[in-house]
Amino acid sequence: FGQQRQQQQQQRAAELYSRSSPVTRLGGPKFPDAKSKHVWLIHWYSSSKEAQRPSGLEESVEKLASKLKDQGTVKVGAVDCDREKQLCNSKRQQQLPNFETVAAGEAVPLFNSETLHSKGLNEQLKILHTHATEALQAQQHRVHNLRREAALPEVMAQANSAAKWRVCVFVFTDKFESSPVLLALSHMFRGDVSFVEVRGANLALGQRFNVKSYPTVLAVCGGSEKATVPYEGAISASSLGKWVSLFEDGTACKAAKAKAKEAKRTPKTPIPDNEVLSKMRLAQLRSLLSEWGEACTGCLEKSDFVAKAAELRVAKKKSSMFGFEL
Repeated sequence: FGQQRQQQQQQRAAELYSRSSPVTRLGGPKFPDAKSKHVWLIHWYSSSKEAQRPSGLEESVEKLASKLKDQGTVKVGAVDCDREKQLCNSKRQQQLPNFETVAAGEAVPLFNSETLHSKGLNEQLKILHTHATEALQAQQHRVHNLRREAALPEVMAQANSAAKWRVCVFVFTDKFESSPVLLALSHMFRGDVSFVEVRGANLALGQRFNVKSYPTVLAVCGGSEKATVPYEGAISASSLGKWVSLFEDGTACKAAKAKAKEAKRTPKTPIPDNEVLSKMRLAQLRSLLSEWGEACTGCLEKSDFVAKAAELRVAKKKSSMFGFEL
C-alpha cells in the first residue's frame, strides 16, 4: 500500500506542469546555455516534495509564463530535480523550490526563493515578474543609445563593426526607457545584429531618417544611411524577431543597397525659388529635403524648412559651377 501511495504521489507531481503548459519542461539536453537565444526564468523543484507538501507555486508560474509568452520577451521553464538529479547537482540546486533567471549562460538566483510559497498569489506574481524584468534590463548594455546627431557616425561605426551580419536595427521611440521587446531582441541577436535606440522623439535624428511616427523601426545595412529597410509589422518580439532573421543571408541588404544606388542615379526634383518654396506645404518641404538626403536639424517652423531648402539650392548651384554635383 505504501509503495502504491508513493507512485500516486509521484504521478501527481509529474503533472505539476503538463505538456500543454506555457511552462517548458527542461532537462540536461534542453537547458539554456551561453548560446541560447532567450532570457529564461527557471523554476527548480522536487516532485516528491511537491507531492508531500504542495507549494502551490505552479499557478503563479503558469500565469506569468502565459503573460511573458504573449510578449515574447522571457521564456519560463521548470526543472524537476528528482528526474534531473545530475543537472540539479551541477547547478548546485539543493534548497528547493528555487527560482533563477538565465541569460547567455549566466544565472541570477531569486533571493529568498524558499519563502515565496508563503506569499499570496498576486505577491508571488509581482516578485517573479520583477525578477524576470531585471534579467531583461541587464541586457541594456547591448543597446546603443543615440542622443545627438553629431554622434551618429561614431555610433554607426561601432554598431556596424560589432554586428556579424553588418546590420544595425534602429528603433525610434517617444519613450525614455528601452522596451522589454527591444532588450529581448538585443539578447536574441547578440553578436549578429546591433541595436541602436533613439529615445524621446528626438527631432533632429527623426528628421534625418524621415521618421513620421513612433515607434519606427528600420534596419541600416553596412553602415550606410541610404541603404535602409523599414519594418512595417506589429511591434512584438516574435514578429520583429522573424523580420530581423531575414537579414542573415544578406539578400535584404543587397536589395537595399541596390535601391540606394539606383536612387542616387535618379534625377531629383529641382529646388524652386523662394517664392514657390514659401507656398509649399510643410509635408512637401519635408519630402523635398528627404529626396535630397538632407536633414533639417532644429527646424520647427515652416520658415525653417524654406530656409534650408533655399540654402540647399544655392549650394547645389555653386557645386555645379565647379563641375560636380551634390
